[in-house]
Amino acid sequence: MPEIIPRWEWRTFTYQTDVEAQISMYPLTRQVESSDVYILSELSMENTKVRDNLMDIKSLQVVTKDGLEQWKPVKKAKFPLPLSEVQAMFSLFKVPMPEFSKEVCTFEEFVELARSDDRIICVTVDKSRRLYDVKGCIVEVAALKIEGRSIMTVAVELEDPDKVREIMQMLGLTGLENINYVTAIKRMHKGEL
Repeated sequence: MPEIIPRWEWRTFTYQTDVEAQISMYPLTRQVESSDVYILSELSMENTKVRDNLMDIKSLQVVTKDGLEQWKPVKKAKFPLPLSEVQAMFSLFKVPMPEFSKEVCTFEEFVELARSDDRIICVTVDKSRRLYDVKGCIVEVAALKIEGRSIMTVAVELEDPDKVREIMQMLGLTGLENINYVTAIKRMHKGEL
């Protein structure tokens, strides 16, 4: 299994639709449409999403003084999940797991279990993502629909934090708040973004 190298990420969310203007002069490497279900706990910063029946969890490792975040992929698992993995998920959410008598859990059952606790948010995020190569850095611009609301996100990601900062400065993104998906979804859910 290849070594998992955590990435440094900077991301912001905006209602401006012209965020891509300067970035689009760089090579477009991929365009991706997806519908992801984020399952987030009010008591945890774990980034848990499901896309195409695949659970994907990233864990926040470090936040620098200037707000740059390092995220590490910690799990990818296909539904249905064994009961032990579902129990481990609720431990990550820092809430007790509801009663569940089956040995395996489908995605639908998992969402039903998660929704039984008010501290867990289940939100569908429709994404139209465009990824650019900006001097070796991954720069993403995405149009999102979260709980029926449209918003844009811009992200700069790479294993090298200094390169992320360099690209941010070059694109004029320095000084904007770094807001990860977990924080953004929680804020939108509360009407704060």
